[in-house]
Amino acid sequence: MMNVVQVLDSQHCASSQRFKHLRMTTYASRCFALASLLGFWAPSPIGIAQSTRSTATKAWRHGHLPDGKRPQIEAARIAEVADIPEQHMQLLGESLRRFPYTGETVVRYKLVDENTGRESSAVFDVQGYARDYDVLEAQEKAERYRRFGAMSPQLHARLVGSAADTPVSIMLKLATTEPDLEAEPYDSSEAEMAAYAAQQTAAIEQETRRNLEAALLAANLPQARLTDLRIYGPFVFAQATAAAALRLSRATEVTYVGSADDEAVLDSATTEFVVTKLDDALPLTWTDLTHSLGHTGNGVLVAIGERGVPDEELLECLPNLYAMQEPDYTLAGGSSIHNALAAMMVSNNDPDYNGVCSGTTTTGYAPLARLLLANKVNYQDQFIWARDLGAHVFSSSFHYASEELSPDLHARDLFFDYHATRYPYPVLVFSAGNQATSGAYASGKGYNVLGVGNTALDDTPANRCDNQTYANSSWLNPSSSYNDREIPEISAPGSRHQLSLETFGDTSAAAPVVASTAALVLEANTTLRSKPEAVRAILLASASAQGGDGADWSRFADGRDGVGMVNSYYAVRMTETRESGTTPQWRAHDYDRMYASDFSYSVFNKKWYIPNTTAKFRFVFTWNSKTTGESTSELAADLDLRLYDNNNNLVAVSSSWDNNYEFIDFEPTTAAGPYRVEVHAKSVPSDLSTRYGVAWTLYSDC
Repeated sequence: MMNVVQVLDSQHCASSQRFKHLRMTTYASRCFALASLLGFWAPSPIGIAQSTRSTATKAWRHGHLPDGKRPQIEAARIAEVADIPEQHMQLLGESLRRFPYTGETVVRYKLVDENTGRESSAVFDVQGYARDYDVLEAQEKAERYRRFGAMSPQLHARLVGSAADTPVSIMLKLATTEPDLEAEPYDSSEAEMAAYAAQQTAAIEQETRRNLEAALLAANLPQARLTDLRIYGPFVFAQATAAAALRLSRATEVTYVGSADDEAVLDSATTEFVVTKLDDALPLTWTDLTHSLGHTGNGVLVAIGERGVPDEELLECLPNLYAMQEPDYTLAGGSSIHNALAAMMVSNNDPDYNGVCSGTTTTGYAPLARLLLANKVNYQDQFIWARDLGAHVFSSSFHYASEELSPDLHARDLFFDYHATRYPYPVLVFSAGNQATSGAYASGKGYNVLGVGNTALDDTPANRCDNQTYANSSWLNPSSSYNDREIPEISAPGSRHQLSLETFGDTSAAAPVVASTAALVLEANTTLRSKPEAVRAILLASASAQGGDGADWSRFADGRDGVGMVNSYYAVRMTETRESGTTPQWRAHDYDRMYASDFSYSVFNKKWYIPNTTAKFRFVFTWNSKTTGESTSELAADLDLRLYDNNNNLVAVSSSWDNNYEFIDFEPTTAAGPYRVEVHAKSVPSDLSTRYGVAWTLYSDC
């Protein structure tokens, strides 16, 4: 994905102000590639610059490989492999892929025939030989399975050297039948969706039990070898021995085995920050303006998931507490203020910050939202309790220590990716963690959730332009096929809020800010309560304040603040119009289901339009990962965005490989609208079946 103003003439590379949105690393890498690596045949950031194309020199060397390992590839050879006439070939993206288990390294080019619009790709190894990517991917998966079975490498490393009877808490994911998305109630009543969900959940859990029995039989294990058994959809949580877990990882019915006994880490540090009263912090996300429009989160159920007994005095500060789960865990110090403070970020009744919590006057980012405190020790028990009460939003301000050490999706990422696509379709929000200075990976790695980074409050909370991503906010990206997954996806002000007589900050506070913004969206448009994909798109489209980490989003650099800092005003304004037709809109949203049959020649049959303007605008498209069948959580399709002006000129592209969201930021230099946005796919799997969300808005930098 390149959320930059794309320049169609390479001579602008060094001088055009239209590159002002690029990260320095992006600017350097792209311009270096144009000037030095591609010879005189110079593609622009989105493709070959027609005005400067030359056939004199066609050596194409990939700029992300070390010196001496860059393959020199003739343009004609690339065109031949991609099956695109050389004179019509445009470059959409390029990426280095290393296969860690087979040791292969390849460069993959994402290309388009500018004459027909057909996308293709070409893959070459470091020696410059063309390779079949699907074969390489299959070999990599086979080698990984040979080493670990279906077990996470981290858990495998922990168990292989341990005694056979070593106890371990595990999460299994069992293969289950693919659901029929078309049969699922969509624009239906709450009662219809709930009834269908209950029926489907019962059927899936019954199938999970059958497949578990088959797996135990295949592994020559009696049922008694698993204790404390709990089944939630296709997931099984249980106590096992190391030997049993390793044997189950080889059963064909098991698609994943991961740890379920990690150490929980609260995401609120004690570092000193500027402390800002919560009410005074609201302007940073324009939430004060949103409240003035009458949007307060009224009626929306926001769950705070965190183990421990909440502090009794702080519980008195939560007049909108709808329900509290019976805790099964007590901290060494007794009660916990952390979970209560996370809830107070959403809503509390100490507007004078004097420790007197009384009356019905509330403050907070969503002051009239109803709160659920999910306090069990395990995240799955927290969530299922909140789900069964109909939670619309679920926010978690802790992570597990093993998430910091591994670039892979954690067991809870798979669990929540699945449940994001099931009734009651909650918006799921997770703190990224505060361990950046120790080189930790960010948490909230799932595709269908939002990981949140921490933007530090300063002495001028009304100014969105000068707030910086705090140094300890975790940001290292997870591993992915082309190394361009970006988490956290979004940021919010965390450090540091005054709440009653306490202070609260870091990503622990940032997560409930985003959760509260989701609540404002869901109050403004109740239809979206079963459309989390659309809410994710709206929140990402709202995040206009980029550069908290010193640069804008780039797929060529690992950013710290995602697509930017959330803006609740833009978010609620986008809820006002659903544009499912072709009428140009300044800001709007859309949602629906997507199938393979909806594509013609790899182009999605829906288009969206932005009116003629010279103002900046952002367009976001999100879709869900595949979480059923034999999948853990995988992208079912590689989808890209293209923006065309009214003369059908391609003016911007968003073309990442590994994200399930694409977004375009565009600032026209001249009015050339209405602008048309299209979704393109390199290839569309015949079984593609997913839900998507769309949102767009005009915006200012801050």
